[in-house]
Amino acid sequence: MRETLLVSMTALVLVVSGCSQKNHGAVHYAAPANKTEKDKLTAGKAYVAKDGRTYNPVPKGARGPAPAEGNKALYDARKPYMAKNGKFYYFVEDAHREMGIVTKTAKSDSKPKPSSKKVLPPTPEERKQVVAEILGHKVTVGDLYDKIMRRPPGWRRAYTSKKAKKRFLEQTFVREYVLYEEAKKSHLENDPRVKNEVRRRMVDVLRQEKLKELRNSIKVSEEEMKKYYDDNKIMFVQPETIIAAHIVVKSKSVAEKILAELKKVKGEPPSVQADTWRKMVRKYSIDKETVKRGGLLGDSRMRGVAKDDARYPKELVAAIWAIEKSGEIGGPVKSKIGWHVVKRYARRKPLNIPYDKAKGRIRRLVMRDRLNKAYRQWLDSLKKKYGVKMHPENFDKVEIKVDKPKKR
Repeated sequence: MRETLLVSMTALVLVVSGCSQKNHGAVHYAAPANKTEKDKLTAGKAYVAKDGRTYNPVPKGARGPAPAEGNKALYDARKPYMAKNGKFYYFVEDAHREMGIVTKTAKSDSKPKPSSKKVLPPTPEERKQVVAEILGHKVTVGDLYDKIMRRPPGWRRAYTSKKAKKRFLEQTFVREYVLYEEAKKSHLENDPRVKNEVRRRMVDVLRQEKLKELRNSIKVSEEEMKKYYDDNKIMFVQPETIIAAHIVVKSKSVAEKILAELKKVKGEPPSVQADTWRKMVRKYSIDKETVKRGGLLGDSRMRGVAKDDARYPKELVAAIWAIEKSGEIGGPVKSKIGWHVVKRYARRKPLNIPYDKAKGRIRRLVMRDRLNKAYRQWLDSLKKKYGVKMHPENFDKVEIKVDKPKKR
């Protein structure tokens, strides 16, 4: 519980002080947008990251522009930060060290020979040795080693030197404990935000532990897997299909109007054609089930439409298969549902996965279904245990305002 509170309160202190950062693999640089931008980062130049920002380099030995408000912690940790001038910066030396890039200097003409020494984990005795003492708490070699080894291999390369290990120890254990102690002195344990975070973290841990317990108790039998395969054969054995979408209206005149609008943008870029199609679907289609999917037919088990697909009117199926090219529009065609304007996409080859080859996937699907069922049953038992009561007669008093989607 103390560890849970420690993590939650530390996270809150960071948030309150305005130094939160997105959680991704990299620490000292933001992930580059593409290979070209990565090459710029590797060369120590300004580059564009996946977050859309341009990060400017702070050369080795330089301090960099003063950080903006709320960015000092990032600046002190030599992580990407925003400066007072509104621009974003990264420290080249730290970024390259994390990426495993060795910067050549004028003094080093010869390449250092790689060490042939085999790196071994600390022995049981070494693991007990202390690397830091913080407020009476001893951080051991084992603690530091385990923390570093939980990081990705590429990240670990940045922490092989004694100086880097000291910095890592400072950034993790030391800061965490001193911030926690300072938070306690400020009585943050009574802050509603902290209490809420602790409660949520406790729920998360309980949920994870229960799911782990249930998963370990479930054994999926061969008979269960065979039954799942037979009951869901359409997921593993399918005929040739076509991915298609439609717009359904009540009258032929409206269908012809839609078709005319779609033909107007036939020579436009694909993005314009797709955008026009989606607008027509939202504006006219009476098939509420497919409207939210842009008119796409099919379901999670079989996305395409087969030649003899019994799920749809035969007139609709025939119209789809009559269209020869992907992206083409067809119709209007009448069925018992109404008048259809049809758009064809890709053709999917027949699918025939035998049971033996599908066993791994089936085992996971059966496990998922049984795990979800067992977890719901456990939740229901907790509701009874703690006397949960619902009052649906008051649900209508909770009015939700739904804004209309903006026109694109």
